[in-house]
Formats: sequence, structure tokens, C-alpha cells
Amino acid sequence: MPSPLVADGNATAPVYPEDVTLPSGLPDPKYTDEAVLSIVCQDFERASNWLNNKMWVLHWRESDTLYQSPRSQAVFEGSSVTRSNVSRFNVAKAVNSLAPSINGAVFSDPTPFEIRPRPNVHQNSARAWKETIKIMLELCDFKSELSYGTEGMVNQGTVIYKIGWEEYTEIETYWERKEAPKQIEMPLGGPPVLIFTKETDEFKKIEKEVTKKRPIFEKCELGTVFPNPKWKSPNQMWKAGWVVQEYYLNYEDLKRLRDNPDYDIPDDDTLRFIFLSENESTDGQNILADTMTSNPSVHHAAQEDEDYSEDPLLKPMQVLEWWSEKEVRTVLQQKVVIRNAKHTLGQIPYLSANFWNIENAGLGLGVGRIAGSDQRVDAGVTNAALDIIAFAVQPEYAIARGANVPTQDQRRRLGGIRLVDGADATKAVALVPQPVVPADAWRALQVSNMAADAATGADQAAVQGSLPGRGSSVGRSGTGAGMLQSASQGRIQAPVERVIDGVLLPFLKFLWRQVKQNLTVQELRALLGNEMTEAIFVDFHDFYNADLKFDTVAGTRLAARARMAQALPFLLEIFGNQALVQQMGQIGWKVNVLEVTNMVMDVSEWQNKRDLIVPMTDEEKQQMQQNNPDLQKAQAGAQMLQQKHQNDMELENQKIQGRIAAQSIKDQHQKLIESPLDRATSFAERTADERQEQSSPYFTGSGGGLNQP
Repeated sequence: MPSPLVADGNATAPVYPEDVTLPSGLPDPKYTDEAVLSIVCQDFERASNWLNNKMWVLHWRESDTLYQSPRSQAVFEGSSVTRSNVSRFNVAKAVNSLAPSINGAVFSDPTPFEIRPRPNVHQNSARAWKETIKIMLELCDFKSELSYGTEGMVNQGTVIYKIGWEEYTEIETYWERKEAPKQIEMPLGGPPVLIFTKETDEFKKIEKEVTKKRPIFEKCELGTVFPNPKWKSPNQMWKAGWVVQEYYLNYEDLKRLRDNPDYDIPDDDTLRFIFLSENESTDGQNILADTMTSNPSVHHAAQEDEDYSEDPLLKPMQVLEWWSEKEVRTVLQQKVVIRNAKHTLGQIPYLSANFWNIENAGLGLGVGRIAGSDQRVDAGVTNAALDIIAFAVQPEYAIARGANVPTQDQRRRLGGIRLVDGADATKAVALVPQPVVPADAWRALQVSNMAADAATGADQAAVQGSLPGRGSSVGRSGTGAGMLQSASQGRIQAPVERVIDGVLLPFLKFLWRQVKQNLTVQELRALLGNEMTEAIFVDFHDFYNADLKFDTVAGTRLAARARMAQALPFLLEIFGNQALVQQMGQIGWKVNVLEVTNMVMDVSEWQNKRDLIVPMTDEEKQQMQQNNPDLQKAQAGAQMLQQKHQNDMELENQKIQGRIAAQSIKDQHQKLIESPLDRATSFAERTADERQEQSSPYFTGSGGGLNQP
């Protein structure tokens, strides 16, 4: 019965011109599914064969074997006596000394990066970006995944990570009170008191489907990612041109991919039929993955193509995923194209870092190859010396020919007596002279260990944390201790730089692009609201258009945090100088106290800034104004000015009243000295006026006034 998975074409066929079209108005060519099937499968075969022919997989397996150092069985020639076979873990010791040091240097600060805003970017936007990317790193378990990959890089020479962005839905559970607690206001003021009852302690379960967005950062096993064989830019895998990855999915995995519109996944009935059919078997892993797991004495998880479950829906299916800078192509079981589209990641989504770089090669060397031969020397010399010592512990005996001495093994006991023939027992039985371990063997062993430590940088004083041998005084002074610290940092400087340049900084820039592309303002507000109180005040126009520069705070790369912390007390003292503040005010500048506080909190890495620095209430503002010395001085000055004004008004009023009184006295005095002729003239004028008034037609006669019209 044929396989239910119908192939889109012949995977070994070449790509013909009619399989490639150039639609009008589109800059990139369009490939048919038949062409995509041939490209993905054949690129996969060629890249895997190239890695295998160059013996990379054998070097990786050798490093893995040396790291675990399994014991083998060997016996002395012509006997069943087991020879010495002590495992030596020089490679594992070096890896577990260097890898923590590299990780400690990269994560010397809880936030392993700094953001340097350009002059036209507000500091609040830079601070919001830092919190956003910090949250993204936590969502993808960046620290643990990077640390795990660093161990593999140190041992095998290269580590590869896959990055991406995913959006998914999940059910979240909330608990809501059935009845809110009552509040009682305190009679003397203060916050209200909540009264809890049996009803208020009852909750109801609420389930809500939410959409989650997060980045992807995961380590890839060597032998499952196949870059273009022409790739020659170490620590820059995005420059490889194209990369193929092999992995395996089951029924549920493919079913989830159906939610992504870029994938062409069959319906549930067809998909179940494919998995339930016995004629569709799992496509085996490539030769590299088989070689990596071929040693039964080296322990790893089972291969992905092996089926350890009786559930047919858990049967693994091979998936080949081909990536370029713009295109992504996915093939199932080397038969069906399930994705052939453009992606919006902006780069090949793979990052890499080497322990030691190789000229004109993308892959690198690790401790397994650098110090592997020294571990073999150590194990060989040690076991050979133990074999020689075994002769001294269990010596051979020489027996005189013809002497009556038992030749069979006999149990010996303390204080026992053994009978032999002859007058001199020493001539009948004697110990055979035993070989001695040559002193050169121990010197060779010491030189081998020193050479391995010097080559890898895992010497005991600099990295392993222990001082040199007896007689060394390097750690007895501050200069010596500083030398040890400098040596430790210098030894791991280059690997730390490669991890930063090849993985950390490119991933930070990737997150910067993806956040702007995939998260809305509402989602960013909700995200930042849990971390910083000023999230609502972020200018998101400035946030989205911010031109940022990422920098790291690795222990050997910058030590910026330490320098900032050391300089902070001097800055606080300078900006607290009132003379300087007054001089700045005279030229129109001031010190932003809130920004100084943010600097202190950023350097200290305390996470309680939102609880430590809070806005004032209206009552506190009023009380602050009342207690303000400048305000009190101004109010006192205003009261004094008002009192002075009142006193001036009263004085002026008194002056006016005095002038009026003086004028009245003057008028009365003038009347007293008036002549009789002047009085007679005034009387005649009044009499004439009265007569003229009485003769007016408007005069009433009785009221002494004029008639009103």
C-alpha cells in the first residue's frame, strides 16, 4: 500500500527554469513547490555531507567522549588480570571552570546590557526600552539557555542558537471575589478599614483566553543545523546565506502549526490518517546525528527519530527548515512542502559563537580538541604508572629450581609459618626485583597538565579559584590579588567578546526590531505597567522612533556599572552644592532631581523604585507649601507690605482731614472779617435769584421747588 503522504515532486530532481517565475512588480523570484522540495532536500544533503567529509562530526564526538571520559576494559597480556584504567577529567574540569567564568562575565549584572540613547532621544524612552527588552529576555529564559549553550561552546568549539518570535493563545485563570469587603471610615481620619466576612472570602474562578507574544531563543544541537558550506564569518551565522535545520514533530506539533497561516497543514482527519498509517515511517536522522550518538558508553538522550511510545500520534516526522535572509521553506518527510513564504525576521534566525576561531571558517575549536591530547597523556601516564606500582603491591616470586616449594597459590596469613627444604630458606624463595616508575613520567605528567591549562586558559590561579602550589606567595598582597583578578579576566576575554558580539548584541537588536513590529502601544503599556510607574508617561512616538545603541556590562568588557557606582557619590556632592545650583540658575539651567534619583536607582539595581518614590497627595502638597521657608518668607513680606500700605493710607487720610479742617477754619475766619458792603451785595443777589425762581412757570409755590413736567 502506498504512503498516504503524497510527495509534491522528486526531491532529487534539478530545478528547471519553468519552476522559477518573476511576477511583474515583485523584486524577488517565486519558486514552485517542486523547486522548493528539490532545493531544501538537496541543500540539506550537500551541507551534511560536507560537514561529515571534513570530519567535524568526529571532532565533536571526540570532544564529547573526552568530556565524559568513559572507562574501557583492558587486561594484561596472556592473563585475565585487569589493567589500570582510571578516568581523567581534564577536559571536563577545564570546561566547568571556563564556562561559569564566561557566564559570570556576561551576566556580571542582573541586566546584562545598557542602552545609550542618541542625543535626540529622551532618557525616559531609553529607560522604557531597557525595561521592555529586559522583560523579553525573561520571557524566553535567555540566561539559562545562553549558559547551557556556553558549556557546549567551550567543549566542542561552537554553539548555535535559533531565534524567532511566536504568538499563541492560552487559557489564564483569575479569581474574583463574590462580594467586596466593606469599608469603615475612621472617626479621627486615616485610611479606611476593610471588614472581611465569610461572604467576602469566597471567590469565583474565571477563565479567559488571552493572546501571548514572546521571543524565541533556544540552543540547537550540533549536527542538526547545516549552514552553507561557504560560510566563513565566525560568530556571524546570519551571513551564511542559507541554513537548513532538521528536527522532528508529532501530530500535536503539526496541529499547532495550523494556527499559523504561513503553514499548509492538512485537516485533522488527513493528518491522523498519515500518522496512523503503517506505510508512513519516520525518516531517519542524518549521518551526523547518528555518528554523534554512536558511542554507547557516552550518555545522551535518545535520538529524535526514535519512537519510544506505542501511541501512533506521537510518532516523530522529519521536518527540514530552510532559511535565508528573506525566505523560509519547510518540507515534511522530504516529500511535502508545508511552508513556502517570506518571513519578517529581517535576518537568518540563527546566532553562533566560537571558543577559538579558525581562519576562513565559521566553526571553531573547543577545549576537547585543544586539551584532549593532554588528557590522553595524563590518563596514559597515570595508568601506566599504576600498572608498575601494581607489581610492587603484588610482587612476583622467584623459586629455586628443584626446591621443595609449593608452586600453587596459597593463602598467606600474619604470623604464619611455611616449611621449605634446605638449610637456607632465602635461597629457595626470593622476590623478583620490581620495576620503578621513572621520575620523568611524573615530570611529563606535570608538564602536560600545565600545557593544557595554559592553552585553554583554565589555569588554577586565574580561573579555577585555587592558588599555585606550595611556596607561592602570589595571593599574599593586594598587587598579587589584583594580578590574579586581571589574569582571570584576561584569560576569558576573547570567548566573552565572541559570545557578546555573536549572540548577545545581535539578539538585543533583533528584539528591538520585533517589539516595534509586533507589540501595540496598549500591549506595551500593560507590559511596562508592571515594571515602572512612569510607563503611562512614556512618549511612544519617541519610543517607536528612538535611535538606540546597545552596550554590554560584561565584567571584562566595560565594567561600566562599577565606574558609575564609584562616580555617583561625587556627582551627588557636586549637584548638591548650592553655589553651583545658584550659578546654573543665573544662566537659565537647573538640576533635574528626579533624573538624579533615577540614576541612583539604576546603578543600585534596586527594584522597589515604584514603591520608594511616589507622587504627593493634595494634602501633602498643601502641607509642603505651608512648610516651605521661601513661601513663608514671601507671605511675611506680603503681610508687611500690606501693613505698610495700610499705614500710608491712614496717614494720608489724616493729612486730608487736617487740610479740610484748616480750610474750614480759614473760611470761617474769612466770613468774620467780611465787610458790610460785601454782605449787602450778596444779600441782594440772593433776593434777585429767589424772585426770578418764583416767577418761573415751573414754580409750585407751596413746596419751594420746581414743577416737574
